[in-house]
Amino acid sequence: MMVLNKTSDSIEIGWEHINGISENVRGFYGYLIQYSIDLDYTNYRDVGIVSYDSDPYWKIENLQINTIYHIKVTPYRKFGDRNETGKAYATLEVKTDCSGKKIVSKC
Repeated sequence: MMVLNKTSDSIEIGWEHINGISENVRGFYGYLIQYSIDLDYTNYRDVGIVSYDSDPYWKIENLQINTIYHIKVTPYRKFGDRNETGKAYATLEVKTDCSGKKIVSKC
């Protein structure tokens, strides 16, 4: 997983697809994108789901300026009427920029 771009209020990430999933079952697989703020590893917020057939990319928006975020992407598969998650990719620590705002008290 890698940071593709970041601003004072957004972070764009990308990752590699899971290897070895055959075309006839790809529609059952995807990725759950989550983040936590600063060191609150216990309170991850779900921000989106990307299907396996989509580009492995997500833009997290409306974030706080000059703030550390921990982002993780967890593979999942649909199994009946529920989603089963696998082991998350490594957690990515990213700090939003301290620019782009006219009045900045936190930077």
